Amino acid sequence: MLTSKNLRLISAAIISLSFHVAIMSTDLGMHGSRQEFAPQARKISLSLTARRRASAPPPLTPQQEIAQPVMPIINKIVREIPAPIPVEQPTPKISPQAKPTPSPQMISPVMEGKITAEATEIGQHDRRPIIEAKPLYRENPPPEYPTSARRHRYQGTVVLEVLVNENGRVDEQKIFTSSGHLVLDQAALRAVKSWLFQPASRDGKTLTMWVRVPVRFILK
Repeated sequence: MLTSKNLRLISAAIISLSFHVAIMSTDLGMHGSRQEFAPQARKISLSLTARRRASAPPPLTPQQEIAQPVMPIINKIVREIPAPIPVEQPTPKISPQAKPTPSPQMISPVMEGKITAEATEIGQHDRRPIIEAKPLYRENPPPEYPTSARRHRYQGTVVLEVLVNENGRVDEQKIFTSSGHLVLDQAALRAVKSWLFQPASRDGKTLTMWVRVPVRFILK
């Protein structure tokens, strides 16, 4: 590659060579007459062509920055999510375990308490002992426990006033104390109406007498 310095050297060499050629030509002319038959010197023409150096691309800067695409700055919106609040589950209400319902079981009405007897034919001043009328328990069927009363679990005690004749039969009856449930009162009246009694007596003679008979209805 030819540089500016080389061009200057080549130009100087050309000038110097031309100068020497001119001197040599002068010397030959001066001595030509003397040497007539001397050969003529040839003219040497020298053409030097200097090629222009192709323009080099401008040097790159030491660290040429390559344009990078500018990304738009996106502001991120950060939303703070609150921690989930535990939902209180309602505590299931545990209903108390129902006690097993005992199957209704009819208990034979109990004849309890002291039977009150009133002699109808005894004078007020007669002090002779009286044997009171009593139900014949082994022969009398117990009252039937009504189905509706068992379903509603009705219980109670009915006290009946019963007029027992000389034959031990019931002539009359009425409710002295109710059980609180009409269905139980009626069941007691139906049962006792057909009962047999040991009639009241005095000195071996039977008497007609009022007695009070309690009838109890109990479920177990």
